[in-house]
Amino acid sequence: MAWIRVCLGGLALTALAIPAKAQAAPDSVAPTITLQSNTELASQAKALMERAREAPTGVASVTLNSYPGHTVMLVARAKTGPAEIHANWNDVMFVLDGEATEVTGGTMVGGTLDAATGETRGTSVEGGTRTPIAKGDVVHIPPGTPHWAVLAPGKTLVVCVVKVAAAGPAASK
Repeated sequence: MAWIRVCLGGLALTALAIPAKAQAAPDSVAPTITLQSNTELASQAKALMERAREAPTGVASVTLNSYPGHTVMLVARAKTGPAEIHANWNDVMFVLDGEATEVTGGTMVGGTLDAATGETRGTSVEGGTRTPIAKGDVVHIPPGTPHWAVLAPGKTLVVCVVKVAAAGPAASK
């Protein structure tokens, strides 16, 4: 800050000069949020469950949003579907409704790699750890881990999955 003295027609004025606030850099725009309300999720889950009941795999999903480093999905399961291994993603699953047994670890049976996504899909998992999951549970599955949601007859499962990009050596599995 500095004092400035200005003379106008013989009248001397003194003012305090305050520097202008620095302009924000263009890339420092305030972040925006996205919201998927419970009402919206319930409506989408209902439609997805109808699709899952008709799908040969018993699974239907939709990507809600994609961001740098992570994606948010909604997944409905009407029966036991394929097993998975994700080479480049952590799966963080929030169980919104239903129940299942999540089988993790072990060995995938009949896996086929999709080179474009780095994901392997198979028919089941042998020898894994069986963990019951239900509404309200949060499950983290690291990259390279075989996993398989097994549903009892007549049961369903709806999860919100946040797929977080893997970093480091696990990403190369």
